[in-house]
Amino acid sequence: MQTIPVIDPRRDVVFKTIFGKQTEKANIARNSLISASLGKAVTKSTVLNPEMSISDVRDKATRLDVLCKLEDGTTFSNKLNIFILDLSKVEVPSKIDLDSDPVERWALFFTSAVEQERKKILDSLIAVDEGIRMANDVLCEVTQDDYERAAIFEREKILRDYYAGLANATNKGKREGFDAGLARGRNEGLEQGLEQGLEQGRVQEKIKTARSLKARNFSTEDILEITGLSEGEY
Repeated sequence: MQTIPVIDPRRDVVFKTIFGKQTEKANIARNSLISASLGKAVTKSTVLNPEMSISDVRDKATRLDVLCKLEDGTTFSNKLNIFILDLSKVEVPSKIDLDSDPVERWALFFTSAVEQERKKILDSLIAVDEGIRMANDVLCEVTQDDYERAAIFEREKILRDYYAGLANATNKGKREGFDAGLARGRNEGLEQGLEQGLEQGRVQEKIKTARSLKARNFSTEDILEITGLSEGEY
């Protein structure tokens, strides 16, 4: 069987595909990653939104909502925790073993998974960290699976097209609003006209976004929350 280059696990869709599965390997990998981030042992984790609908382009569709059970029996689910790890600043330690920082090990995994010149680092991580070994196995399986690989690429293409469309709509709305503002500015004063024009552009942008979301079968509640419009404005 032909070996296909591994897909980058740092990409949002790939990340959720790996850690959103409910297989034994994915469970071990997910528990290990969350444990490293929390600094507490996670014995069980359940992904509440494992589906990755290609037609759902909302940002939250690529996030993982996870219910965690900690080693002491308590659950961890109702708090928002944001962990920011600048992968570009992660340095390779002189030695990789179980005494090294688990967060650092995971950071090295994400930066080494697709780089052939860092294969030795990846091999060292796999040798000492079961969670990373499981994550790498799932990543390789997803990469070699024609259906899953195609689904990832298709979803990423839809996301790129969607946000490119939003950007174009934004720029067009701003231009239209700016032109309208200039016209009014001749009679009302340039400064006031420009401000009104820009505001009109922002409103038009929101309306176009709302109509696009409605065409994709988003609920009215979601549309109003995303755009900030009131019902009936679009």
